[in-house]
Amino acid sequence: MLQISAEQLAEMIAHVRGAVPNEGCGMLGGQDGTVLAVFPARNAAASPIRFTIHPEDLLRIVRTVEYEREWQIVGIFHSHVASPAYPSATDVAEAEFDMGNGELAERYPGAVHVVISLANPTEPDVRGYTIRQGRITPVTLQIVPEEAAAGRAT
Repeated sequence: MLQISAEQLAEMIAHVRGAVPNEGCGMLGGQDGTVLAVFPARNAAASPIRFTIHPEDLLRIVRTVEYEREWQIVGIFHSHVASPAYPSATDVAEAEFDMGNGELAERYPGAVHVVISLANPTEPDVRGYTIRQGRITPVTLQIVPEEAAAGRAT
């Protein structure tokens, strides 16, 4: 389960809508499965069918989340402009890397992959998943009051 506030979801949706016609993306910083901050990023791929978090943004976000705030990357989000809120084959391939011995390792261990479908622009569909060893598993996104997330951010 990933706990996230309605305000944080709205921030994510606004960011990915602003990236259309391309996919939008970003990262979620937090603790213990609770999102404490949304970090929008540029899509270096500048593509409607794939995303790559811009290296400068990735460095800034990881530095802020892990070193300055001492949180973790609890999620990665991106949009699908015209397809369902479900990881594509590309998403699955990019979520992990080969360690050189045939074993796959997660790029962001424990992070939830949040996919935002804009196929219906007036009603975005937001879903969470884990991707481990090529397997996609749904994750519940629990909406919590903004105060709950803010209270843990101190």
